[in-house]
Amino acid sequence: MKRKQIGFTGFCLVIGLTTVLMIGMTACGSKKTSTPATTTSTQVSTTTAVNTTTKAAFPYQGTGSGNWSGQIAINSKTYNISGTMTVAVDANGNFTGTLTSSNGDSVNTTIAAQVDANGNLTGTVGFTINSTAVTTSWQGKITASSHVLTMQGTWTSVYGSGIFSGTGTSTN
Repeated sequence: MKRKQIGFTGFCLVIGLTTVLMIGMTACGSKKTSTPATTTSTQVSTTTAVNTTTKAAFPYQGTGSGNWSGQIAINSKTYNISGTMTVAVDANGNFTGTLTSSNGDSVNTTIAAQVDANGNLTGTVGFTINSTAVTTSWQGKITASSHVLTMQGTWTSVYGSGIFSGTGTSTN
């Protein structure tokens, strides 16, 4: 019986193929795991505080008219004074206006008065009578109801005192 001999080249080829098959089988049989790259992201959140002050509408803002009267004594002479007035209150409570005498003449009037958040009216009203400057202190109250303003109060000075009253319309 004759044997066939495999040559060195054939043997190497068989060994090489076997090695490749084994490597391939090992690669197919094992599970390849990979760890995904982890990316860390940091978000910075900023909050901007906005100072929003809402100013409520001033309920006594508006215009009106009324009457004023009183009695003063200058140089031993007593004067009964009276007339009408036209007034306005702005959104900051500034009270302004003019006075008219009972005979219809305009009275040179200087008003420095204020209305507070509760409707309290305080300030000074100055006018001239027979060349005498009279400064009066006004104190009163303004009320607001359904856009109707009502005003009443008193005034005093070193020469005398009196009252005032009126109505008007709120612009709020």
